[in-house]
Amino acid sequence: MDPSTDPLLFLPAHELQSKLTRKEITSVQLVEAFLAGIERHNHHGRGLHAIISTCPRDIALTRAKWLDEQRQLGHVQSKLHGIPIVVKDAIVTDESLGMPTTVGSHVFASLRARRNASVITKV
Repeated sequence: MDPSTDPLLFLPAHELQSKLTRKEITSVQLVEAFLAGIERHNHHGRGLHAIISTCPRDIALTRAKWLDEQRQLGHVQSKLHGIPIVVKDAIVTDESLGMPTTVGSHVFASLRARRNASVITKV
């Protein structure tokens, strides 16, 4: 199956969380599927150009692996634990996530945040 047309990409968050809880999928698998879908439809194929940047693959996969390990230990942090999300580039993210906060302007792309916005921390 083509990973960018994976049916997981079309499930609501509560169903993804159920699959994670039942160990039918992992956060690593979700990240791989979502990044493949973005790559295929955003940059190639349909050329949507809807997403300016994504968290670098290595950072996203490292975080997903850590979240999977936390789940195994029984440490689920929120209802979105382990589920990839899209963050608007107007939401401040610190350098550890590898995404610029541009607010749609290249002028802001080089600015560095000291910490994540509280909405990011709560996710």
